[in-house]
Amino acid sequence: MNFYLLDAAAPGLIFGVMIIFMIVTIILEAVTMIIMKYNKAGNAFLGSFLANLVSMGAGFMILFSGSDLFEIDDRPILSLGILFLITVILEFLILYMLNRKLPVQKTLIAAIVINLVSYLLYYFIAYVF
Repeated sequence: MNFYLLDAAAPGLIFGVMIIFMIVTIILEAVTMIIMKYNKAGNAFLGSFLANLVSMGAGFMILFSGSDLFEIDDRPILSLGILFLITVILEFLILYMLNRKLPVQKTLIAAIVINLVSYLLYYFIAYVF
């Protein structure tokens, strides 16, 4: 087998893994919202999808802006904390816009909990494997 082909295929594989990871995150966060009784299934999946789409877009903007937030080798806790805070704020705003009838505190708690679950999954994958 020609191993140099794997180098050429890596971007496609990374993109595929990113899509799978995004789908898993959306499902995980939606199920978490359902368990928390924040939303019913349809609205939970829609909210999770839109919130993650916005936060992923913000992540790409940060990544391509030249910011060193993704350089977590020097200060992993600080960088992860800042990224977590950005994600919580963005996803809170999206969830709040979709669920204005719900109390703000309930939406904020939901945003924090669903992102804790997601970040724990990311941490487990990144540092255990």
